Amino acid sequence: MKSLVSRLFIWGFDGTSVSTRLKKVLRDFPPAGLILFRRNIESPSQLRRLTRNLRSFCDAPLLIGIDQEGGRVSRLPPPFIQYPPAATWGQIFQRMSHRRGSQFLRRIGRFMGLELKGIGINIDFAPVLDVLSNPRNPVIGDRAFSDDPEIVIQTALPFAQGLRESGIIPCGKHFPGHGDTWSDSHQSLPRVNRSSERLKRCELIPFRAAVRSGIPALMTAHVVYPCWDPKRPASLSPKILGSILRDRLRFRGVVISDDLDMKAISKKWDLIEATLLALEAGVDLPLICKGFEERGSIVEAVTREVLQSPALQEAVSGASSRLRALIRKIPKLGG
Repeated sequence: MKSLVSRLFIWGFDGTSVSTRLKKVLRDFPPAGLILFRRNIESPSQLRRLTRNLRSFCDAPLLIGIDQEGGRVSRLPPPFIQYPPAATWGQIFQRMSHRRGSQFLRRIGRFMGLELKGIGINIDFAPVLDVLSNPRNPVIGDRAFSDDPEIVIQTALPFAQGLRESGIIPCGKHFPGHGDTWSDSHQSLPRVNRSSERLKRCELIPFRAAVRSGIPALMTAHVVYPCWDPKRPASLSPKILGSILRDRLRFRGVVISDDLDMKAISKKWDLIEATLLALEAGVDLPLICKGFEERGSIVEAVTREVLQSPALQEAVSGASSRLRALIRKIPKLGG
């Protein structure tokens, strides 16, 4: 069971090479995947070497992901291509015919994906599917393609298709929508005090379209939506991830949490408790961007709880099955 639980995490780590400590943790507690940040990147050749070495120390296929949206959220420094934010693409799209605009966004996704594939990355935590409902939102802003859900659909989905055509798994975010918040979930726990009908008419529309288009992965929002669950943020809510995402929208892909070490979560729940709640809620792959050295103690603590809970065992089994299906969708990476 411990190896099964271990394989359901995505972790961040420090350093630009595979240290002895990192090598040991990868072998003792192999993860589902790793996420890269600027702290891991020096140059294209170094990054290719790093991703190749990371895979060599894992017996099972490894997801290697990055937040590469364009604009403010671009982890790849020059000489990598520096893309503008999604809002710019949304504005350009609206000046073109629908067909030409869709083809354009698809090519952008394909170009970005080919660059990611060339350095050994196989999952991009993009596109942002949030609707910029609140123009004073401190965290989304120009990361959103538009304040119109239909424009978000018409731009984000061709972009995601381009990523897939280049061999990269797109992960849409942040379900069920982070665009109407007044605070940043990196710092505190936001609440969206909208009615269920309002959320269905705006925030949920791009996610529903993405599910219908076959998007393979979605990332959750650390946001409370009182009309659906007054106590837990979406990342920890069985009502939102189960009743809405799985049952109502019929999403059958992989659900990845936003970073469980963000203050929206960590101010109230420790990592072990947050991980257990996330798994119970329907998260398949908990994401923890720091603390790789504590991975062993977290995995072992979570495993002990899973062994005592039939519900958690069922959740872990389902998550493992969906992870295997996701892995099968990734073309073999060269290098």
